[in-house]
Amino acid sequence: MRILSFIEDGGTPSAHELSALFDALAPITPQDLEGDWSGGDFHDSDTNSKEEPPPVHPCHAMLENYRWAGMVVRGAEDVLPVMSWTDDGQRVHSTYWGGGQLRELKHRGVVSASLIFDCYPIIDHFRRVSDNTLMALLDAKDKHLKDAGPYFFWIRK
Repeated sequence: MRILSFIEDGGTPSAHELSALFDALAPITPQDLEGDWSGGDFHDSDTNSKEEPPPVHPCHAMLENYRWAGMVVRGAEDVLPVMSWTDDGQRVHSTYWGGGQLRELKHRGVVSASLIFDCYPIIDHFRRVSDNTLMALLDAKDKHLKDAGPYFFWIRK
């Protein structure tokens, strides 16, 4: 599957290509999200490339700054959406981002599990890539984030 090759081999696909790939994926239920997830996005920082790199999405820069280490879902009402790495390699909940809850929401014509942040006007919409990999699209109310275009990321058990 093309999405898995981007995750495993790197590369920075266009927002248009990621949108088409996301829209073709199957929905999931909130129960499918339960567990401990690592994650990443589709921005490749290959410094050896001769091509001009695409602009960095502000969400990529934010998550990199917070040293994003995935998320933990203990139940529909108990989500730690942003886990971070500490300087000594510990994986901890980033309290700055607070918690979240899961709901089935209709987005882009498909009902699937979505993560609603408690502290910020952010909703992450999830679709299934494989049994242990999901793709997500961040939906934020913030004008700066909206103007930057869609932000896609992935999580994996």
